[in-house]
Amino acid sequence: MLLTSKLKADRKTSPLYCRITLSGNQKRFSTGINIPHSLWDQKEQHLIGKGQEINELNKKIADLTRKIESINATFELSQNNYDVDDILNKLLGRDTAPFRTLVQVYEYKLKQMTLLVGKDYKAVTIEKAIQMQKVVTDFLRDKHSLTDISLSKVNVRFLNEFEFYLKSDRKLAIASSNKIIQKLKAMMKLAFDYGVLDRPAFPNHKFKHETPKVIFLTMEELAVLERSKFAQDRLTMIRDLFLFSVYTGLHYIDAMSLTEANIIKGVDGKKWVAYTRGKTKWTFIFLY
Repeated sequence: MLLTSKLKADRKTSPLYCRITLSGNQKRFSTGINIPHSLWDQKEQHLIGKGQEINELNKKIADLTRKIESINATFELSQNNYDVDDILNKLLGRDTAPFRTLVQVYEYKLKQMTLLVGKDYKAVTIEKAIQMQKVVTDFLRDKHSLTDISLSKVNVRFLNEFEFYLKSDRKLAIASSNKIIQKLKAMMKLAFDYGVLDRPAFPNHKFKHETPKVIFLTMEELAVLERSKFAQDRLTMIRDLFLFSVYTGLHYIDAMSLTEANIIKGVDGKKWVAYTRGKTKWTFIFLY
């Protein structure tokens, strides 16, 4: 298609654009070819006339058409889900990213994280990432009868359906649902950063929030818990870890990670707990 509205400086030529249509969806891009208005046959989609320059331009147009048809035929033979974005990305050489689908981008990121266990990530973080990916694959299977989906099809409708699935089918609280959606958005941003998507996904999405009801234990209740006797040593240890977290302010998961190496001598000569939580700086907590 010739965009006569975008005249060149000579006022006689305009850029030639190509429009790819598949299943009702369209994508338009510039071919880099400038065509004289008077020689363009809109119906036949080629230049009219003879001569070396006209023949060369017509050949470029024909070659482009054949290339698009060849790419489409390749996708058809693969029997995988594909859309007009996949054709365009292949045509323009933007298919060099290590992923093209939603599950693939999750697996790519998971592989990167696994290689950095002990450096940037903990093992428990990897486990959570695997669980979040499984929720996505379960959703694709249960609601769409798919094992994977093209990233270009992960749109606002997909997000809304996924969010509803988390609340209705999985019975997740808003906080848990938000974590999974946050991970999905991070994967889509990664796809945009790698050039797989030509625009950010879900730019207007906002997380829903609720004020959690926090239950506090009184000092009397904590005293009762301290004096409680349990039949199993495991329960006693859990009780002690909980009380340690309450009195020090250290998170329960961090308290479980402590070793004797974390106990140091403080400036007052007493024992202190020195612990680094994730990527934060050293935190000193008085142990009494």
